Amino acid sequence: TAADERIAHRLECLAMGDIWNDVSDRDDEERALELDVREALSSMDLPLTSEGATNALIRIGRWSQSSEDNKRKKVFEPWSPDILEAARALAMRESRRREHLAKICV
Repeated sequence: TAADERIAHRLECLAMGDIWNDVSDRDDEERALELDVREALSSMDLPLTSEGATNALIRIGRWSQSSEDNKRKKVFEPWSPDILEAARALAMRESRRREHLAKICV
């Protein structure tokens, strides 16, 4: 389902090094997604960490163990905190822009 895809996408972000921030200005949909991801990890008895997200993705077939082995060989670099923060800022700005457009384009 679309909800499952959003959760899988968020797990992928978390597995790549994204972190949860308890930021009060997140919208209800984003907070609900974070709750869904937390519940998914908890129901699988996995920690709410990057490693837990990776293990969840392996279990559901969205990540392979070989990619885990490659990670130990440094085939890729996880996103830096600066890049992740810039992406969050851009997403918030885009969300606000869309909200503004929806109000003026009625």
